[in-house]
Parts: sequence; structure tokens; C-alpha cells
Amino acid sequence: MRWNELSEENCSMARTVSVIGARWTLLILWDCFLRVRRFEDFQERLGVTRPILASRLKKLVDEFFAHESALPAAADAL
Repeated sequence: MRWNELSEENCSMARTVSVIGARWTLLILWDCFLRVRRFEDFQERLGVTRPILASRLKKLVDEFFAHESALPAAADAL
């Protein structure tokens, strides 16, 4: 079985691993549980590049592991 075929398996565990098993994804989820909410905060804490972080967050949202919401402007940005 190939990694990219996991999402098509009948096994719920295999489908879950296909979403959260990618590099950085578990660390992003961990930060979500620690109440990190802003893109820049994820990037600063993890040291991951913007494109990778954006793609992992999009996949988590697309697969209903997370949801996207607009937050007020950060205090330091004002």
C-alpha cells in the first residue's frame, strides 16, 4: 500500500493517518490544542515555511479536523 492510497481505504485509522500523518501536521494540531490561533503564531512557534503551513492548515480544514475563522487584528499589529 502506498502513502497516497491511504485516504481511499475502508479503515478509519488509515484515513486519519492520511490526513494527520504528514510532516508538521501533528505539531500544528498540538499547537491548536494549546490554543494557538493565528497563522503568524503557528509559523513563529514551529519554524515552518508559509507555503507548507498554509497547505497543512488547508488540508486540516478540508478534512474537518479544524475550522477557519476571522479573528480581530492582533494587538501588536495596530
